[in-house]
Amino acid sequence: MIDFFAENWTLVLGYASALLSLAAFSRQTLIPLRILAIASNVGFVIYSGLEALGPTLLLHACLLPLNSIRLYEMIQLTRGIHEAKSADFSLDALAPFMKHETYSAGDTVFVKGDEAKRMFVILEGSVSLVEFDKEAGPGDVLGEIGLFSPGGERTATAVCQTDCDMQSVTYDTVMQLYFQNPQFGLFLLQIITRRLLSNIERLQQDTTAKSYELPKLRGVKPENQPAPGQAE
Repeated sequence: MIDFFAENWTLVLGYASALLSLAAFSRQTLIPLRILAIASNVGFVIYSGLEALGPTLLLHACLLPLNSIRLYEMIQLTRGIHEAKSADFSLDALAPFMKHETYSAGDTVFVKGDEAKRMFVILEGSVSLVEFDKEAGPGDVLGEIGLFSPGGERTATAVCQTDCDMQSVTYDTVMQLYFQNPQFGLFLLQIITRRLLSNIERLQQDTTAKSYELPKLRGVKPENQPAPGQAE
């Protein structure tokens, strides 16, 4: 067996490289796929060089740097995502992409059902989200959910309670930053998740309050029902 490998080691190298290539294609995650592909490329370059297989040598000599570059990009992207998880994103980074806008008290910023084309950051003033009976103030983000909703429509109506200064950023810019900047992408996901959880909590409170008030409206004393906000 040892003599066979010693005499046919180039053939063994060729088969091993083929197995590595097959293993690379069978991987579902990109980084292991690229590592196996690079190992296969190196093996085929050596094998085809020794066996004078010009086309195979040319193919894998081109694939080797390409796979190496893609592996480096994936590692950098993964590292950037891990760093983004532990870092805070500052809205100041969006300043070069944003447009300053002013609104007077009573102005409608957007209406529920409208096409969502922009996201807003409140600099000064107070804005009421009519459907949710909620107010947003300086530093809050408006309109982010509509950008990612299935129909791309506003999910609430925003009306200025006072004179407001805002900055807006377009849908296209948000999408570009979302895919290019992991910190911004995670920042948006956190805002949307926080807003949805807040809406769910408000809905649960309203449901509890209505279930408590219903017996009173019917003239029944709610002896066994807890008051809103109290545990059973």
